[in-house]
Amino acid sequence: MCQYADYECICPAPYSGKQCTRNCTRSVLDVVFVADISDEIDEASEMLELLQLLTYGLPVAANRVRLGLVVYANNVTVRFALNTYSVESQVQIAVLNTYFVCVCVCVCV
Repeated sequence: MCQYADYECICPAPYSGKQCTRNCTRSVLDVVFVADISDEIDEASEMLELLQLLTYGLPVAANRVRLGLVVYANNVTVRFALNTYSVESQVQIAVLNTYFVCVCVCVCV
């Protein structure tokens, strides 16, 4: 349902718009984050917060939004691929675990 200044419309699913001509079928979105974890450890917590904010609330599912994470410093590592997780909470945990792994590796080297 939509409301405009001059009238109100009720469109049958999956249509919307003033004349019910916009097809709003769900589409798949693939997003791969690429994070530089070299050098500045101080910025690692900001990177973690940003990744969590960007992934929070996304409808993660095989047929909706698929997320991946690639990190690099001296080497490139795929932390998780597009088909690894099917629930947002799994992505959030994986981001947290990746962060701690990366910080430990960077500090020890």
